[in-house]
Amino acid sequence: TNEQFIAYLTLFGDGQPERAALPVLKKILEKKRGVKAVQLFSDAKYLRDLIISIPDRVILSLVEGLLAIPVGPEACEAASKILLDGTDMRPAANPAVIFALLGKDETTFTDLVASKSLANELAYLERATLMLEAMPDADSKLMEAVR
Repeated sequence: TNEQFIAYLTLFGDGQPERAALPVLKKILEKKRGVKAVQLFSDAKYLRDLIISIPDRVILSLVEGLLAIPVGPEACEAASKILLDGTDMRPAANPAVIFALLGKDETTFTDLVASKSLANELAYLERATLMLEAMPDADSKLMEAVR
């Protein structure tokens, strides 16, 4: 059960990734009914789909813990690829969310944006610049990457 898995995670010491992911896991289980905690730690696709279903501001508040989950980096990168353009059910994410999901790595962010066609890449960067300029606490590394 989810409760048993949470109890198991408390056995890990401070500084270990499993322990770092515990607060995020608790928050997810509190808000999303029917989520399987063990699967979040072992199935990157399951975690990716959960990330995509979460609003941008919530992703930003959870991203450090999501990246601490064993399959977190893989799931976050996969989610960022989908959230770059969005889906029928989910609009494209704010560039700050994409950047955070990629571990705030400018090169990975730039490479992801560069995977678009040139016209779409330029349009995305233009929109991203406007969005980020409107954010008072936009990451300076992200601003530089977008420019």
